[in-house]
Amino acid sequence: MGEPIENTCFRLPAVVLFGVAIGVFSFVAAVNPLGVLGLPLSIGAGALLTLLALSRSSSQSALAFVLVLPAFVLALTILRSPALALAALFPAVLAYPIYITVRAGQGRTVTITAAALAATAFWLLYFGLSIYIEYGSLNAATIQQTLDDAFAPIRTTLSELTYEQNGETYPYYPENTIDTMIYQVKTLLLGSLAAIMVVIAYVTTLTVRIVANIFDVSALLPKGTRIHMRAVITPDGPTVEITKEKVQWYIQLDNVTAFVFIAAYFVSVLLSDAEGSMLPAAATADNLIVILLPGFVYVGVREIVLGFRDGTSTARIGCSVILLSVVLMFVNPMSVFLLLAVVGVASTIRENKRRQAANKQRKE
Repeated sequence: MGEPIENTCFRLPAVVLFGVAIGVFSFVAAVNPLGVLGLPLSIGAGALLTLLALSRSSSQSALAFVLVLPAFVLALTILRSPALALAALFPAVLAYPIYITVRAGQGRTVTITAAALAATAFWLLYFGLSIYIEYGSLNAATIQQTLDDAFAPIRTTLSELTYEQNGETYPYYPENTIDTMIYQVKTLLLGSLAAIMVVIAYVTTLTVRIVANIFDVSALLPKGTRIHMRAVITPDGPTVEITKEKVQWYIQLDNVTAFVFIAAYFVSVLLSDAEGSMLPAAATADNLIVILLPGFVYVGVREIVLGFRDGTSTARIGCSVILLSVVLMFVNPMSVFLLLAVVGVASTIRENKRRQAANKQRKE
């Protein structure tokens, strides 16, 4: 009995359904860019575009990306805003890097990185175009003015917070403190945008995988290998048992990324009170942490969940992390993400060592 044939294409009704959905979703993305409705539909359209392109031959795959153009033209006609119409192309911006990297046989980490970079560049272009339309020029002054206008309500709210002492009313935040807080947020805007795009790219790849499984075309996606190692006692003495698990479209970070995160964190701590010429270095480190945080949080959560599933020693660590996270939620909720990222960094370094050991054992 032969092996089952893996399906790698959609039937005509599914293709038609996908095409209509992509057009409608892309138009809504233009009406409500990055909104509560527009963002999920952009992700959905990007996932459908990716799968349609992957199911076609290289010469025909470009036709799939043309499906967003009617939404772009319709948005430009109805909304009469080039910036809003541009948002209709966001699903294609997400889909194309995913399609290219999967066709090239790259892992999911590379895929997410490529999609996040493209999405970040796209929204920088979008915001730049919006500023140009608003002010008639795009330069440091108009960008600063846009940021000042965006933060004006926050500044007003913080300025109105007061407290009473000895019958006198005092501002809760002095003006210079408000300036410092807003400046710190501004320095993290680029990193925050990139981190959001990393999350969006991940959710898009997750949607691709879910839709591929629903329509039985998971063969379009690459598979990765997860290494399991555990100490066992054999008649010849203690040894290390190495097993491999095939995982669909596995996310594996490398040690370089882990060490960059560690270095950025220490630089951030050392330069936490930096002033003058050291501010750019501190801002760069902070932005690197923000950008890499989602990936390591994901790996940390995955490590804990798999530890409970497999009953490994990681389960005990997971219990400690969960208990500590509950405590930190009442102290500093953001610390929970940093704690999970630390677990993710340690897991990344350990798994890469396992992979090296497995490769060495195979060669021997």
